Amino acid sequence: MAMETVSAAGGNIEVMFLQQVGNDPFTPTLERAAQTSEVASRIARFISEARATLDIAIYDFQLRDDAAAIMTDALRERANNNVVIRIIYDAATDLGDDTVSTASPAHLEADKKRPGTESFVRSFSDIAQIKGITGYRVLMHNKYIVRDGNSAEAAVITGSPH
Repeated sequence: MAMETVSAAGGNIEVMFLQQVGNDPFTPTLERAAQTSEVASRIARFISEARATLDIAIYDFQLRDDAAAIMTDALRERANNNVVIRIIYDAATDLGDDTVSTASPAHLEADKKRPGTESFVRSFSDIAQIKGITGYRVLMHNKYIVRDGNSAEAAVITGSPH
């Protein structure tokens, strides 16, 4: 469900709440694939408006199928138009032997992300500056894309699946 865009400090804020299709987020369905592609297309439209820079901070960045193609095409198209792309991502995949979590057990499931972020992000090494952030919980789970951050037209898109 999308809410009406409102003015805030001379700019616009669009708020959208989406409910994931289906009960099990790990079971692929045609409906979930369609929803994932629509979200990827929305983000790609945001990316396509970049004129100078895209700064991406992301915890878990591993896409497949249509979503991967949509995002890859959008990023490569901007790079081909001289947009500087910088990506930081959470390179940690486990707690390590000497780390004790202070989180409640309900929050530990998010710490067990599947492998794949590293290889997906590194597929952009020819068009982006990439930095993996290591250490347990050093990069928030949310995702951020800052478009043209040093300009009057700067914009941010952010979100989380939780």
